[in-house]
Amino acid sequence: MAYPHDEREGAQGEWDGIAGDSYRHGVGYDSTRPPTAPAQLDRRMKRLSRRFGPDSAPSAAAERDAAKARFRAAHEAQKREAAELERKTGVSPRTGRLVVLGPKKRNALRWFEGGGAVIVAIGAIGASLFTHPDPPPAPSGSAPLIALCLAPFPSLLLTLYLFVLRPLLYRRRASRAAASPTDSVQGAYPYLMQPPEQGGRGGCCPCFGGGRKRVSRGYGVGGPAEHAFGTLNLVVDPRLLGTGGLGEAEEVERRRRERRREKRERARRKRRRDKKKERRRETRAGGGIEEDDDLVSSSLSDSASCLSSSSASSTSDPWSSRSPTSSRPTPRHALLSHLSHEATWRRARAALQRETGADALCAVGWGALGVWALQGAGGCTPGEGKGFCNLYNTALAFSILVCAAFVGSFTLDCVDLGRTKISPRFRQQRLVGAV
Repeated sequence: MAYPHDEREGAQGEWDGIAGDSYRHGVGYDSTRPPTAPAQLDRRMKRLSRRFGPDSAPSAAAERDAAKARFRAAHEAQKREAAELERKTGVSPRTGRLVVLGPKKRNALRWFEGGGAVIVAIGAIGASLFTHPDPPPAPSGSAPLIALCLAPFPSLLLTLYLFVLRPLLYRRRASRAAASPTDSVQGAYPYLMQPPEQGGRGGCCPCFGGGRKRVSRGYGVGGPAEHAFGTLNLVVDPRLLGTGGLGEAEEVERRRRERRREKRERARRKRRRDKKKERRRETRAGGGIEEDDDLVSSSLSDSASCLSSSSASSTSDPWSSRSPTSSRPTPRHALLSHLSHEATWRRARAALQRETGADALCAVGWGALGVWALQGAGGCTPGEGKGFCNLYNTALAFSILVCAAFVGSFTLDCVDLGRTKISPRFRQQRLVGAV
């Protein structure tokens, strides 16, 4: 089958000649223009690699995403650090309270104590002020009714302060002065080391194969080797070992950190200026487009670099378990960290003891008030007195229930005190089991 042939196409068809160059090189190719110089192509490739290559400056959106990722990583690191501190000390760093198993039971009891006090107040005040029975029942105007009107307020305020306001307003201070133990002198801590018990040749009793042993004066059977006393060491904050006191050492360390930070900032600004000069020089030589993305993202990069430098140059706490120059824990810093954890645990345990005392006081008060109202105010038949007896009986019943809730809280507090009586320095594993 023959196709029509145009004489203008030549002997080889339409793929040859001026029109054929457009097919071979792409649409828009002009064969009449001279080819691009290799130097110009090289400059174009460099500009494209600077803009889109692996070493190109990130855009503002990329910088924002990277900053958000760094912030999320820092937040996760803070959460992991708080969880590790909670595991070591048994104290929540957010609320400063002892971490116990089964917190939902305790929170439910606290909410019931507060709500029960509110219901008692509503029932007693409503019965005394908003009902006018004729004739009045026996509890009307009696002292137990007045006590039921007044008792919920101090109980509710105490419950709100101990279990709502105090955890919300509590903030654990991260300064070294607050973290260091202050049992005797600021920065010094007495550390008693008990020697391990060593059984004698005859056991605990000298009559089992040990023969007669000479009793040393002041030490008892077995001599001083078996009844040695503990060694009392004084652990001192390393910052107190300098020429000045604690405040002067902190000031010197702060100035040194500031000088290092300023030096890093100057070096960073110099590198940025040199990089911009080099890019301007290359842009002038290539005659292309000048990149302005660095100017857009410079503020984000500066903030990110300042954030990273501040986190890297954070204060080296001598009461931490890790050395500021190495990630491996040192024995001296580990000892100081254990002492700091023990001081935190001791404060939280003292707070729990105060809460236990408050629960015991409220339980006794509400129990005495319920018994007094049952015995001293007389009976009130439900449905009588135009609603007076219903409100009064409701307040009386909830007063007894609130007393039972405080008794339950006191019991759980005693259990928590018994479970957390071991210091973090001697506790090898977390307590198991739930209450």
